[in-house]
Amino acid sequence: MTLTAVLRTLPFPTIPTIFGVDFNITLLSAILLATSKQVYKWFVLNYCNWPEHLEATQETIASCVSITHSTLLLYPLWTLITQHRLDPCATIKDAPSVLWYNDAMTLMEWCSGYMLQDFLLILMKDYNPGSSSKFFPFVLPGEDPLFLLHHIATFSYMTMARKLKAGHLSAMLLMFFGGEFSSSLSPKHFHVF
Repeated sequence: MTLTAVLRTLPFPTIPTIFGVDFNITLLSAILLATSKQVYKWFVLNYCNWPEHLEATQETIASCVSITHSTLLLYPLWTLITQHRLDPCATIKDAPSVLWYNDAMTLMEWCSGYMLQDFLLILMKDYNPGSSSKFFPFVLPGEDPLFLLHHIATFSYMTMARKLKAGHLSAMLLMFFGGEFSSSLSPKHFHVF
């Protein structure tokens, strides 16, 4: 059974497509990864006894989610990339099979879910109702604005590749070499337990 078949058979309410693009697995991924963050938080605070108020604790918890996400993507991404001729502009008709294309779309949806949940969790963390701006009640410290822009760009790129039914291979190459490969090995903010 393929990844697509497994994820598409989970009991999950389906949401309507938006502009012809399915977001069910994106939403499922966002929920599962946000839930995993709470599990990691419990583990780090209760089992490792790290103090919650330290920035290193919060960064480690977030990095654990990133490691989980990238580890789940690495093998399927590599498998699909090596089965396709390397043409970053390839369209659906260039895919080795319909099954291959469905798995590629599923991986992009899963990655979009990570981008969505991390974007929302960063905004929740940075929410400040006492902000001087009523329009933008967030205080975005350090690298947070760059992370948010990265999430918007990545989510948009993968969604457009799915909508246009082209560019899926370039999105997967960027996912593998530009993010997931290094993320599971040594994320910048990871601190050893």
